[in-house]
Amino acid sequence: MMNVVVFAPHQDDEIIGCFHQIQKMQKNGSNINIIFTSNGNYKGEKISIVRYHESLQALKMCGIGARHIYYMGYDDTGMRMKHSFLWRLYKEADPFAVIQAKHIHTWHPVEGMTLHKMYSGKEALFCKKNFEDDLEYALLHFNPDLILMPSRYDSHGDHKALAYLLQETIHRLRLNIIYFCYLIHTSDEGLWPNRKGINYTKPNDLDDYLWNKRKSFFYSDKQRIIKREAIEKFITQNPFENQSFLLSFAKREEFFLPF
Repeated sequence: MMNVVVFAPHQDDEIIGCFHQIQKMQKNGSNINIIFTSNGNYKGEKISIVRYHESLQALKMCGIGARHIYYMGYDDTGMRMKHSFLWRLYKEADPFAVIQAKHIHTWHPVEGMTLHKMYSGKEALFCKKNFEDDLEYALLHFNPDLILMPSRYDSHGDHKALAYLLQETIHRLRLNIIYFCYLIHTSDEGLWPNRKGINYTKPNDLDDYLWNKRKSFFYSDKQRIIKREAIEKFITQNPFENQSFLLSFAKREEFFLPF
């Protein structure tokens, strides 16, 4: 049985980036755990509660229940580098410096147990050292053979920072893990993902070498429709907005870039 951990910055990334893979591996008997680094509270704590339940509904369509969903409990403050809490955390030179966001310590959107509280008995201040400790605990506790994670080529600050922080933690621990890196945000979201077609086209800001190195998996039209239904669970994220940006990920293909 394969141990799989899906790292997602926000509630919907796990479905948009790798719904088919999660569903397929769950059916094949893999042990899958989902870890959200933020509470998805960019638009407020009330929205984070709704997003929690939206994700729960969508993941149930993959066969994943609440006991396999974990929250690190950090804040979601925006996409651009200057706004992104996680990017600011990653770039902070002092590992113990507390980064001010909407909160200053970890919390759970429905008053559950954050990852940090699970192993330490208390919440964590928002600093780089605590975040890295949480990643280290997750990697050693769940002992994954495979990780599904954001790509370092993603243009969202939270996604890019999580990719770098995971990479550094894995290298520090000298772990031998397979990586599938999903891509969601690019510099031109008006054109990518392509709004028409059942397969992806290359993003303009990704070089040919990386695109040709991607690992693609293909699924049936029926599965594509099921993924669309899962994405539609995220009403708070307006799936029809921006020319149905989120729904354009409901293709017959899911691809992953090199680590």
